[in-house]
Amino acid sequence: IIAFPMKRFFNYGQEEANIVNIDDPNIKYMEKLDGTLIIVNYDFIADKWCVATRSVPEADIELTSDGNLTFASLFAKAISVISNTKYSFEEYVLSLDKNYTYNHELMTPYNENVCRYSAYDIAFICRRNIHSHQEDESFDNDFIRKVSVLTLSTFQDMIDYVAKIDPTKEEGTVVMDSNGNRMKVKNADWVAYSKIKDKFGFNDRNCMQLILSGKEDDVIPHCPDDIANHINELKNSLNDSVRRQIEIYHKLTSLVQAGDSKGFALLVQTDSRVYSPLFYQLFSGKAKSFSDFVNN
Repeated sequence: IIAFPMKRFFNYGQEEANIVNIDDPNIKYMEKLDGTLIIVNYDFIADKWCVATRSVPEADIELTSDGNLTFASLFAKAISVISNTKYSFEEYVLSLDKNYTYNHELMTPYNENVCRYSAYDIAFICRRNIHSHQEDESFDNDFIRKVSVLTLSTFQDMIDYVAKIDPTKEEGTVVMDSNGNRMKVKNADWVAYSKIKDKFGFNDRNCMQLILSGKEDDVIPHCPDDIANHINELKNSLNDSVRRQIEIYHKLTSLVQAGDSKGFALLVQTDSRVYSPLFYQLFSGKAKSFSDFVNN
């Protein structure tokens, strides 16, 4: 075994989460951070410290179009920023034990999901011995903090706390019993925002389908600002395009007699600016507007 990060754990309400003993007198409630799990382990074969995420063993997926930033390099950059350039990644790992896999949560402006981050932050979660497979929270570092443990007395206190948090600042909590079993309890609004971002985000096709359905005003109030702005930009662009098409349509219809489908078709075919399916339906009366055309 080269690396053994945290075992996968599930959301409150899922059957797999029932393994957690919520009546455990030593139960812990910790902040659920909305970032990226960064796994740091020593590769004895390659003789070097490595960085991974859950889905990418080398953490080398490009985060920017220029290819200059990956999760590995972002983690290294965060270490430098948080330590005020006192430490590099190579200097940070000197304090780590090669027999352990270290789990961190990375939060930066470059890997936001729902929560917004204006600065760099790293939180240590736990480490696991790759030989005994035992997990512990032993960690001593001057600039990387540990995940916060919340001062909540009961499970219901935790549920009430999660319901009231600001989803742009916190995701929820992680509940862990004394046997190390974990489950996630997420704020309902955070879950809703996350689903909106997954479906729409900067996916122009899905955003345009939303706009064409006429339901964007129902969704936008629940979107993070960047997604809401993007949807509005697409909507404005669409409205401008439709306006120009309608202007061209009226100019072309002024050049032919009413009902002269053949003459109108010849004009449409010679004008590269037009969207012909819209024009034909408007001229034939099958659609009275762009909205009618879309919904037909």
